[in-house]
Amino acid sequence: MTDQPPQSAPPPPMAMMQLLFGKQLTYSLSGVARLGVADHMDGTAKPVDEIASKCGAHAPSLYRVMRMLAGFGVFKEGAPRHFALTPVGALLKTGAPGSLRYMAMMFGEEFSTRAYEHIAACLRTGGDGVSEAYGKQIWEVLAERPGQCETFQRAMTNSTSVAADAIVEAYDFGGIKRLADVGGGHGLLLASILRRYPEMQGVLFDRPEVVASVPKDQFAGCDGRIAIEAGSFLERVPDGCDA
Repeated sequence: MTDQPPQSAPPPPMAMMQLLFGKQLTYSLSGVARLGVADHMDGTAKPVDEIASKCGAHAPSLYRVMRMLAGFGVFKEGAPRHFALTPVGALLKTGAPGSLRYMAMMFGEEFSTRAYEHIAACLRTGGDGVSEAYGKQIWEVLAERPGQCETFQRAMTNSTSVAADAIVEAYDFGGIKRLADVGGGHGLLLASILRRYPEMQGVLFDRPEVVASVPKDQFAGCDGRIAIEAGSFLERVPDGCDA
């Protein structure tokens, strides 16, 4: 077996430019996630015009973005202007195991992008970007923007789905009779715990606009063992829980 020569690092100006163009990468991922591009793809390369027509995109513009993302391993270009999903790109599919589609969408949401416009001020003061941008806390901002709030909660579910099984496997919840998930979003982690411990009762607790959109099947198999309460943990937490 022949040793491969070490890959040399790019010159500092090139390395810095690659870092600076991270914004274009993030926004491109967010854009294709929002359009649902990956939902119309699989491992077989398809013409970009076909993909664009299915997701309502401008084909020449979508081509340029997909070609750029192919350079980062999100898509694979076969024949010219034909793209297939890679395992990385498959994470942008809505129902894929470990899907991160809504996480990608969230990074392009207005509340997120406007917050980062104020990063220098945050570094000076220790404040947060959302408060700098809107003059109010993120939860107040999301309450006024139902669409962005829904994307945020689905993004949090995406994030939890990556870790939920490992958490349930690693931690012994066996001594708990009634468990509250405070600020639990749409309840994926709590549902995972309740399914592992069939004698346990659970309480999902989050703001009214959050629990109002909990998916109907989120607690399938937990009938009679789950209560959903609306409120703010700055004011109270659920009563009668062991943990």
